[in-house]
Amino acid sequence: MLTLSARHEKAKESYEERLEDAGNRRRRGGEKAGEIKDEFGLHRGVIARLRGKPKCIKGLDDAAVLLLAHYFRTRLGGDELVSGQELIYKLQIEPEHSITYLAALDDLQRRQWLYLAKMENDVLFENPPLCWLSAQIIPGRTFHEAINGGMSTTAFASNDDYLDAVLGYLDRLTKGDRDTSGFFWDNEANGRPFYDGRWQHIEQRLLQTPTSLPAATLREKFRLSYYQYFCLLGLFGVQENIVDYDFNDPQDAIRLFTHKRSERQQMREHLFGENSPLRKRRLIEADGGEFGQSLRVAPAGIAALTGHRPRGRGNAALLRHLQRSQIFAAELPRLKKDSVVLPSAVQEAMTAILGGESPRGLRQRRAWCRSLPSEWGAPTGTTILLYGPPGTGKTLTAQYLASELRRPLLKVDAASVLSMWVGESEKHVRRIFDSYADLQRDLGAAPVLLLNEADQLLGSRMASADSVDKMHNNMQNLFLEGLERFSGILVATTNRRELLEAAFSRRFTYKLELPPPDQGLRRRLWERHLPASRLASDFDFTALAEMNLTGGEIRLVVEKAVRRAFCRGDNLLRQKDLQELAREELRVRPQAGGYGQGHIGFGR
Repeated sequence: MLTLSARHEKAKESYEERLEDAGNRRRRGGEKAGEIKDEFGLHRGVIARLRGKPKCIKGLDDAAVLLLAHYFRTRLGGDELVSGQELIYKLQIEPEHSITYLAALDDLQRRQWLYLAKMENDVLFENPPLCWLSAQIIPGRTFHEAINGGMSTTAFASNDDYLDAVLGYLDRLTKGDRDTSGFFWDNEANGRPFYDGRWQHIEQRLLQTPTSLPAATLREKFRLSYYQYFCLLGLFGVQENIVDYDFNDPQDAIRLFTHKRSERQQMREHLFGENSPLRKRRLIEADGGEFGQSLRVAPAGIAALTGHRPRGRGNAALLRHLQRSQIFAAELPRLKKDSVVLPSAVQEAMTAILGGESPRGLRQRRAWCRSLPSEWGAPTGTTILLYGPPGTGKTLTAQYLASELRRPLLKVDAASVLSMWVGESEKHVRRIFDSYADLQRDLGAAPVLLLNEADQLLGSRMASADSVDKMHNNMQNLFLEGLERFSGILVATTNRRELLEAAFSRRFTYKLELPPPDQGLRRRLWERHLPASRLASDFDFTALAEMNLTGGEIRLVVEKAVRRAFCRGDNLLRQKDLQELAREELRVRPQAGGYGQGHIGFGR
C-alpha cells in the first residue's frame, strides 16, 4: 500500500506537469490533446506495475485500490481523522470525475474496508454519496483483518495482562477528540468499537489465548453490551489510576458514547436503568441516591473483572464506604463487657444468640435446618425485636451484640426510609436488604442491622385506597418478604410493640422486652456509671437506686454531675448533686399516658 500510494503520487505529479506542458503546446498549435492519457489510464498504469497483487484487493476497481492505499498512508502518518474530500484530492485531476471516486468510496464501505464516521449536525450525512466529502473516514472490519492478517499475535499471559491492554486502549481512546468520541462506537453492533486496529488486535490476541480470562468472558456471562462493558472497565480503570476520564460522573460516561441530546436519556437507561445488568447484577454502585452523583465499581464488579474478591477491605474501609451512602449509618462498637447491665431474661437470650452466631453454633443451626421436613417460613438468620420504654437500653443492647461479635453495626432510621414521593420508600426498602446482602458476602460474616423506630416501618397496614396508604402497605410487604429470606442478624427496636403489624411477630426469632429497671438493676447501673475514685465520702448508692430512673436517664444525670464537679474545681461527684439532678430529670419526664404512649424519651 505504501509503495502503491508513493508511486501514484509521483506519477500524478509527472502527469500534471506533462498535462500543463501539453496545454501550452496546444495553445501554440503543436501537440494534439488526444495524445495525452486520462487520469484513469494513469491509475491503470500504476497498478499494473504491482508484482503479485494481493488477493484481498483483487475484487476492487483501480480507483478504490488507490483510495485505500492513500488512506493507509495517511493513517500511518498519524492522521487518524481523514475526510473523503482529502482522499479524493489525492486522485482527482479533472473535477468532473468526483462522482466516480465517491462511488468507489461507497463500494469500499459496502465491502467493510472503510466506514463513514457520523458527524453531528452534518446535513449531508443522509445523502450518499455526497456524505463522503465532509464526513470523517475510519477503518472497517475488512481493513483491519487484511492489515493484521500478516501480523503475528501473542496470547495474553494472564487476566492482568488482558486488563492492562484493554485499559490502555480505553485510556488512549478517551484522550482523543471528545467532540468526536461518538465516532468510535458501532451502534449496529451494540457499541462494538471500530476506532482503529487496536481493539481488533486485542480480540485476535484473545483468540490465541488458550485459557479463559475472567475480564474477557464477563461481557457474555453478564450479557453486557459493549457500552455497558466499557463503562464498567472505565470505572475500574479510574479506580486503578490507569484511565484518565471521569467515568465516575454518569453524565460524562453517557457523553462518551453519545453526544445527541435525544439519545442521552436512552443511553442513561441502558447503562444505569432498572434493567441494566450493571445495576441488576450489582457490578456498579453509586453514592447519593439513584445513580445521580458518583459511580464506582462495586465489589461484585471487581470480583468479576479480576477473578477474585477484592482484598484489603477490612471493617474500617468498609465503614468508610458505607458512611458515604445514604442507606446505613455505620459504626464499630467496642463496649466493655461489664459496662452493659441487662435484665436476666434478656442477658440469657443474648448469651444464646452469641452462641448461635459462633462458628460451631452456625454449623449446628444449618444441620438442624437441613433435618426439617420443610421450610416453615421462619427466617434463617437471627432476628430480634427489642421493645420497651425509652432509655431502657434497646440501642445499647444492639451495640453490645455487635461488640461481642466484633461485627459492624449498620443503623437504619425510619426517617431515612420514609419518603414523601410515592414509590421512593419501596426502593429504599429494597436497597436496605440488597445492600446488606452484598456487604454480608464481602465481609464473609453477617453485620448487625439495626432498625430504629421499627413501629414506623412495620406498623399496622392501612385499609384506605389512598396512594400514601398503598405505598405504606407495599413497603410492609417488602419488609415481610425481606425478613422471610433474611440470613443475617437484624435488631428492630420500638417503644410501642402494640403498633406493629401482627404478621411481623413470626418473622422475629426473639421478642425481648426491656422494661424500666427495678431497684436492684438501678443500683447496678449507678455502680457501673460512677467510678469509685471520684465519689465523695458521703456517697449512698441505695438512696440513688430508690429513685425510679431508667438507664438512659441515669447516664444523663451522671453527665451533668461531672460537668458541675468540673466547674466547682474538685472533680468529686457528690450525693447531693446527683439526687438533685435525678429529681430534675424525673420532673421533666413526659407524664401524660406514661412511656407507653409513644412520647419521645431521653437516652436510649
